[in-house]
Amino acid sequence: AIKFDLQEVEVLLSLAWKKYRKATSIQEKGEALEEVSVQQRRLDTVNKRGKDLKIRQHIAAQFANAKENRRLMAAEQIQGFRRRTMARRKELQEQKEQERRALLDNGEDEDDLEEGED
Repeated sequence: AIKFDLQEVEVLLSLAWKKYRKATSIQEKGEALEEVSVQQRRLDTVNKRGKDLKIRQHIAAQFANAKENRRLMAAEQIQGFRRRTMARRKELQEQKEQERRALLDNGEDEDDLEEGED
């Protein structure tokens, strides 16, 4: 909608300038110049509105990027926690298995080990 407004105002401004150039009397030139200034203010307003919209869109995009980055960081932290937990479980399992092998190597049989775990 802003581009359409911009094009419309630019056309009206150029028509106002044509009217000014064609005017012959001082009164016609004054009226045409007034129309030119009105259209110029409209053009400035439309341009400012477009600039404001671009700024708001840029801020919204930055906010969305920050939100996505926070989500990704949280997901990475959760995944890291899961990896560390799984690694710790694996270490504990290996440690138990080593203790079990050490006891078996020392001559205890498996039946004694199972009773000791209870």
